[in-house]
Amino acid sequence: MHRQPIAVSLVGAGYMASEYAKCLMADSRFKISGILSRNYERAFDFATSYNIPIIAKSMEELYEKSHSDILIITTPEMATLNVSLSAFSFPWILLIEKPVGIDLDQSSIILDAYLKSNAQGYVALNRRFYDSTSKALHLFDEDNGNRIIQICDQQDLIAARLSGQPEKVLENWMYANSIHLIDYINLFARGEVLEINTRTEEFQDTLFVNSNITFSSRDFVSYFCIWNGPGGWSVNIRDKSIEVRLEPLEKIWIRRFPSRTLELESDLSDSRFKPGLQNMLDQLFNLVTTGNSELPNLKASHDLMKLVKEIYKGINVPE
Repeated sequence: MHRQPIAVSLVGAGYMASEYAKCLMADSRFKISGILSRNYERAFDFATSYNIPIIAKSMEELYEKSHSDILIITTPEMATLNVSLSAFSFPWILLIEKPVGIDLDQSSIILDAYLKSNAQGYVALNRRFYDSTSKALHLFDEDNGNRIIQICDQQDLIAARLSGQPEKVLENWMYANSIHLIDYINLFARGEVLEINTRTEEFQDTLFVNSNITFSSRDFVSYFCIWNGPGGWSVNIRDKSIEVRLEPLEKIWIRRFPSRTLELESDLSDSRFKPGLQNMLDQLFNLVTTGNSELPNLKASHDLMKLVKEIYKGINVPE
């Protein structure tokens, strides 16, 4: 049996690192054994706040001194490539915050290096592990015919720019943020993609993207995104017997045919920490102790990036 608590190190000392740290500190199965950040002073303050014993100045030092089983990478998008390549030198389990690379080219470089390494790599897509998402997947366990999946996305590049996001990240914002909504396509649509038809409309400074995707299972996806205009995030899945709506994504609404009433499911539990993180830690624990996990690996991450690329092929998002 694997020793417990399981040792975890963090790369990055920002918002997401803090969210992971709060969740890890409350879970007796884990301990935070080390941290690495390009800003040593920030790492020192972070380590002090969360009682982390090792503050490393390199990936090698982090691995050798922390004796960590798991490394969680929470760096900004522009740093993910170099940090990931460095981490692959050591045989730990990696959980890398999305996107794994700023664009598809970087994702390819990361995947190639990963496949040559001894590391185990997974992507952190926390919305996959919302209690609402898990409940929705369970409701569609039975095959009740074709599914129609409608996804509404909204992205605000104006706000992202004001928050200090680099131009390179803004140019690839569909990988940085829309990837969460597009991942629901992989979760609920079955079979192989047969055709992707995307059209756009512009109105003043707002871009509307509408992509229709057909699958070999005869499932159908309609993905709609508003760029720089009012909107929200939602996912709607229906077959001949049930309609499920995630809006906001943390909440699940259910309508069973022939009822016309949409009912809110109220027994969801992942509200103590950032939704999805505790369930991802459960998956990491299973991975270390049993070798089994539902976390998407880096090949799945790359396939998701390819789907984003196909949807947004030839589209220039507004500035």
